[in-house]
Amino acid sequence: VTYERNGEPVTDLLEDFYSTDAYTDEMLGMIDSGAEDDRPFFGYLAYTAPHDPLHEPDTALIQKYLDMYEGNNDFEQLRVDRISDLADRGLIDADVATRWPSQTPDWDTLTDEQKRDLAYRLAVYSAMIEHVDTQFGRIVDRLKETGEYDNTLIVLASDNGASGLSPDVYTQTPGAREWLEEHYPLIGNVDSYGEPGSFPVLALANAQVSSGPFFHTKASVFEGGTRAPMIVKAPGGSEQDGPRIVDTLSYIGDLYPTF
Repeated sequence: VTYERNGEPVTDLLEDFYSTDAYTDEMLGMIDSGAEDDRPFFGYLAYTAPHDPLHEPDTALIQKYLDMYEGNNDFEQLRVDRISDLADRGLIDADVATRWPSQTPDWDTLTDEQKRDLAYRLAVYSAMIEHVDTQFGRIVDRLKETGEYDNTLIVLASDNGASGLSPDVYTQTPGAREWLEEHYPLIGNVDSYGEPGSFPVLALANAQVSSGPFFHTKASVFEGGTRAPMIVKAPGGSEQDGPRIVDTLSYIGDLYPTF
């Protein structure tokens, strides 16, 4: 991956560089540089996590989720539990109709190692999302410190549903497989998932868990691939009513020109 700043390659990456942290630091620097400017600002913070390959430097955070997933429910039950939790929070109807991708094997046909593999992938994925959440919290904290939080419209959205793609999708062009094996020597090693040099992906079963009630995943035209959640924090102080759910159809391509 090549990183750039204002069109120029960045060659002085820190030894412990992690894009989620680095992008947050850049945005904080931009907010600070305009602190004395009375004009409104537009900031676009495009985290690459949790895109493939799934990497997370906080091993304790991975272990937290591995303890949660490993040896626990099968993936179909985990999805049921998540849908139930969403219903309890009032985000979806409790009787929402769902279906499961037929391309996935039955849980009971998997070996213990295959079950551990899926649990480990989901653990890294979950850790990456919590890491993003924590880093975005730094942005919110800075806006509150500068007194701009109540003035700021914040929109958090994903570009697509969870990815159920195989690593093979990255090896379709000539020489791609050789390049992948050279730069990711730990590919396929479950115990290395999340580390530099590993190349874990979420897998279809886990992606369907992440898609919740929506059928299927990224790269499909089903809801699981085309419909994604969006959280909006409107400008205004604490006098506003509490959070509400808006189920009106919206298209992400309309957001930028509207802003």
